[in-house]
Amino acid sequence: MCIEAFSSCNLLIIAIASLAATAEALRSASSSL
Repeated sequence: MCIEAFSSCNLLIIAIASLAATAEALRSASSSL
């Protein structure tokens, strides 16, 4: 299913992963304040 749109699926996964990493960084930064 995702073979044809593999690049867009990959981009979606990367975007979600970076979003989660950003949220985690913000959480740790705010907890250290």
